[in-house]
Amino acid sequence: RKNPKSAEGAGTPKSLKVAERGLKNTKDFVRLMDALIADTIAGRVTHSITNASCNAGGKMLRATELTFRYGEPVVKEKPRRRNKVLDLAT
Repeated sequence: RKNPKSAEGAGTPKSLKVAERGLKNTKDFVRLMDALIADTIAGRVTHSITNASCNAGGKMLRATELTFRYGEPVVKEKPRRRNKVLDLAT
């Protein structure tokens, strides 16, 4: 029987709070993965949710890599910024 006052399995997962704010940069992504690992160990999320989240995260990183490698520079941006966009379909 679980102790109701223990941290295990109790409360809203920390990773949910991070994900709801959105991932805008690598620091946000790392923060999400860190919280997801902590949630999994504490029993706040299931292993299948962790697996699905990691798979989705890998696909996001791949899209970022492809944008960096093959994307076209955004014309409207200031010259010092290096934002790119990758059209997946035309």
